[in-house]
Amino acid sequence: MIAKFLLGLPVHRQRLRLRLAGLTVSAGPVTGALHRVQTLVEPWYQACVRASQEERQVHADETRWPVFGPEGYRGWLRVFRGHQTTVFRVATTRGGRIVRQHLLMPPEMDVREAGPDDLTDGP
Repeated sequence: MIAKFLLGLPVHRQRLRLRLAGLTVSAGPVTGALHRVQTLVEPWYQACVRASQEERQVHADETRWPVFGPEGYRGWLRVFRGHQTTVFRVATTRGGRIVRQHLLMPPEMDVREAGPDDLTDGP
């Protein structure tokens, strides 16, 4: 977990490090453990999302993010940074839907024209 999320090491590099230390580990168990941990941290992540949505000010930014799937499409990494929270979301679209969803904006509002008075004070 620390190597994956704190150090940013992909599973194949973690396996290589272990192999260099004389231990052979399959990718399946490592990936399976990460999936099990995901279910444990999901409630914490959702609490972070709710806390971010309650922030008075949130800065949103995006960058292209490689997402590998059946079609080989790319995605977009969004970051929502408030005074007390930082939330990351990966989406396969660059549209404003993710921003509107995160900031609890009505679907008809244009995210480029929204000002502080247009947003809700929380959920």
